[in-house]
Amino acid sequence: MHTAIEKNRFNHVDRIQEDKNNINNTELDIIGMFTEIWSGRKKILLSAALAGIISIIIVFTTAPTFKAETVLAPVTDQSNNLSQMLTGQLGGLANFAGVNLSGGSSKEIAALATLQSRKFIIEFIKRHQLEVPLVAKKWNVWSQKYSIDSDVYNLTENQWNNKKKPTDLHLYYKFIDIITISQDSKTQLITLSIEWHDPVNAAKWANLLVEDLNSLLAEQEKKQAELSVEYLEKKLNETQLVQMQQVTFQLIESQLKVVMLADA
Repeated sequence: MHTAIEKNRFNHVDRIQEDKNNINNTELDIIGMFTEIWSGRKKILLSAALAGIISIIIVFTTAPTFKAETVLAPVTDQSNNLSQMLTGQLGGLANFAGVNLSGGSSKEIAALATLQSRKFIIEFIKRHQLEVPLVAKKWNVWSQKYSIDSDVYNLTENQWNNKKKPTDLHLYYKFIDIITISQDSKTQLITLSIEWHDPVNAAKWANLLVEDLNSLLAEQEKKQAELSVEYLEKKLNETQLVQMQQVTFQLIESQLKVVMLADA
């Protein structure tokens, strides 16, 4: 009996000794970890410093960009209500005359096609003299401003250096890199945005694009309306049907309104 008690006591002492050893080992591990961290503090500080320097370099060498955005909402003509009146042969007359009865959808399609047209973009660039800003400007890291690259364009003589004048295709690709055109599938509204390093120019160019687009589409509608009036007047003289004459008069009136609005 006495022997069993002593044996249990020894076991208890052994467990206490093991626990102490585990605690000592844990303390040694923690101390060792901090020792390694402290010995490697220079590497850690150096890495942090390099990361900070790289961040500063990126901030100062990267040119800032600003985004100007505008939404295009095609205006539907009241004359489109005539589409509800035209069926069969009368509808065919309007189609042959080139009268637009499809509402705003055709205008949206025309606007999208025009904005993505290479011809329209190149003419826009040249009309507003955007060649130099698009191609010859460079970001000055020290002044944090834009300046004209003298190696590309000579401001004194107002000419391109060393045959570096950009081609029309080069200008086109430069411009489409900064412009985004999208259409909402639900509202059908067209969003036009320009990202550029100068917020004033970004907004200015976006507004000029809309103005030029409206002018071009209005001129196209005017020409089409004039051709439609000419065709309808010819058909009016050829028919004796009262119903046909009434609808033809309405179509002519609607097209004359298009012409007057374009001239306004």
